[in-house]
Amino acid sequence: GTSGCDPNGRVTGGTGRMMLAFLENNMEQFAIDVAAGHGETIDTVAGILNVDSKEFGLKAQAHFAYLFADENVEAVDLTLRVLQLA
Repeated sequence: GTSGCDPNGRVTGGTGRMMLAFLENNMEQFAIDVAAGHGETIDTVAGILNVDSKEFGLKAQAHFAYLFADENVEAVDLTLRVLQLA
């Protein structure tokens, strides 16, 4: 399956758990940063994923509607989408 997820789409593994914990507390700011394509939360998530922050920011921005499918997106769903995107 996708890195940090089991076949049922649950968040497993250190990376997924770390990201879920971070996003649960920073969803609103992450949405703002993704819309802008850069920011502190993008840097943090890129660091957790061990990917280039600038590249990830642009990719996340281009996929904003996918990451935040609706305004009531759950942190666990967002985490799974971020892991798939990265």
